[in-house]
Amino acid sequence: MREYHLHGTDYEMKVLEVKDDGDSTVILQTIVEEGETAEKKYRINLGVKNPLTQNFFGSEDARMDYCKDMPERYWDAWYEDPDPLPAPEEGGE
Repeated sequence: MREYHLHGTDYEMKVLEVKDDGDSTVILQTIVEEGETAEKKYRINLGVKNPLTQNFFGSEDARMDYCKDMPERYWDAWYEDPDPLPAPEEGGE
């Protein structure tokens, strides 16, 4: 487990998802005891490349290594991604 300290609280850092295009979401969630459910608190969305080196993120560890040195102001409060918009119907007006 990767721990991260933000705004006076310790959180678990993890990569929530890596999309097909390589974009990813790294989250901070509450640290809980076995059998309890963690609550997502903060997130950072990353592109496919490390912005500092322009190298591709090769692993979840590389993404978390990058995020561990992020200033606190870069972490967004947790929010769910909105559902994608439906595809437009063909032949519509």
